[in-house]
Amino acid sequence: MTDVPLHGQKSEERVLKDMGAQQTIASGSIDGMKSDGVKNNLRIECKATVKKSISLKHEWLLKIREEALATNKIPVLTISFVDGDGQAKAGGDYAVIPLYLFTDFAEWLGENESEI
Repeated sequence: MTDVPLHGQKSEERVLKDMGAQQTIASGSIDGMKSDGVKNNLRIECKATVKKSISLKHEWLLKIREEALATNKIPVLTISFVDGDGQAKAGGDYAVIPLYLFTDFAEWLGENESEI
């Protein structure tokens, strides 16, 4: 986490804790321990900003996808809009998942609507 601003480090810790995920040692900078965290079959990369917008970089998606495929996991990119202490602003936490997974989830929701 050497180049990550403090708000980014704090947000990463918060998001992974909220998800019940295990944080990767040194935020993925050690060989064989990529991405920011893992939970079950998910490999998670966290991004945060204190600004009003964030540019979604294709390289972020490719990186987490490659790391997830290499470990037989599903890639998840979290994006958080935070204050200087890494706390989420109202409605500030989101997860980006592959479209096929979202499609499956939407179908599941439709099938289980009465139970939700």
